[in-house]
Amino acid sequence: MTAKLEQLAGLQRKLNVAVDAADVKTAYQKKIAEVASKAQIKGFRPGKIPSHVVEQKFGTGILQEVAADLIDSTFQAQMQAHKVKMAGMPKIDFDHASLKLDEPFSYSATFDIYPEIQLKDLTDVAIESTKGEVTDEDVSSMLIQLRTQHAEWEAVDRAAKLGDRVQIDFDGEMDGKPLEQGSAKGQWLELGSNSMIPGFEDGLIGAKKGENKTLNISFPTEYHVEALRGKPVTFIVTVHEIQEPKLPALDDDFAKKVGVEAGLDALKKQVFDKMQAELTEKAHANLKTEVLDKLMALNPIEVPESLINAEIEHLQAMTRQQIRQYRRELSEAEVNKFPLTREPYEADAKKRVVLGLLLAEVIKQAEIKVDQKKVQERLKEMAARYGNVDEILPIILKNKNMVSDVEAFVLEEQAIQTLLSKARVSEVKKSYDAIMNSK
Repeated sequence: MTAKLEQLAGLQRKLNVAVDAADVKTAYQKKIAEVASKAQIKGFRPGKIPSHVVEQKFGTGILQEVAADLIDSTFQAQMQAHKVKMAGMPKIDFDHASLKLDEPFSYSATFDIYPEIQLKDLTDVAIESTKGEVTDEDVSSMLIQLRTQHAEWEAVDRAAKLGDRVQIDFDGEMDGKPLEQGSAKGQWLELGSNSMIPGFEDGLIGAKKGENKTLNISFPTEYHVEALRGKPVTFIVTVHEIQEPKLPALDDDFAKKVGVEAGLDALKKQVFDKMQAELTEKAHANLKTEVLDKLMALNPIEVPESLINAEIEHLQAMTRQQIRQYRRELSEAEVNKFPLTREPYEADAKKRVVLGLLLAEVIKQAEIKVDQKKVQERLKEMAARYGNVDEILPIILKNKNMVSDVEAFVLEEQAIQTLLSKARVSEVKKSYDAIMNSK
């Protein structure tokens, strides 16, 4: 056997291998003997089938199987010999039709390799850690939102304003033709909900009952349907009714209505506790984002294209899952055919791959091992969200994928703490809104 490893552009490599005829014949004869000892052919006793009979019946398939085995074994041997860390799967180029028993054969394998990373940690790098406390005003604002969710709608005889809901008919037109799935009758729309494309809801502010409105707007440039991105569209809208929300009184009865039987004070405490937990979680997420952004800035690396492609496919699969949740009328086959282009996913996919490679290097260099105690604590927290921990936890523990995801999360958190331990961390106090609305 002879082999040559070529360096192509970037992280791409190509391995050219020629397998000797003698190796092919030896492997073939061994495989024939194996099949002869196990095969069942009418007229012959098991284990007593002549080799030439096996060759006549199965020879072509066995030769192809032998070639596949030799490609796999020689490729793996060359990867070890060259100490290559392959990323993704190789693309094998092999002419099956040219394969003959008494002749050598050749194949090539094209693949990506992982980049070599000379890791720079966050030693003496400035990191801002935000802290915040939920105030009485924050709780009051949240209670207003809660009351708004349970508001009763009352018809009004005035122009529509932000926060109202309107009952409308609408028909969309593009290039003088009806817009597919762009019309509705008697639909309720809350102004300010951002449930329609930009400009639609704004165009109905100031409209009156019985009025017809013509809205000339455009689809967003990043709209999920590629054919509609940035395209101008006209909607003819008829307003049938306008309603405003009437908020319920903030009292013990309201608390009971939203499931807090102990009354208003208990509801306020519950809201405060939840807001404080969300605030702490968001502040930590912001800190984590800053750490990872600084890590990437310090360590620009080349990324294997195969890993980016795999991550794009993963993100597209997640999008299709979301489409199925919101478009239950579509079959799985229809969702799988839904047009999703690469461009909206490329930047996020590359960032995820880069961070994965860098964090793996942090974990490797710091010799971090997953803290099973923290894993158990996280699993118990997850179980508590669904009910009785003693009942739910054993069910979660049986889900290997869920446990594996938690272990990966904990290991990543440990890597973040390792990076933070070397940085210059300064604590900054910010309001609830400032922290929660930060990107």
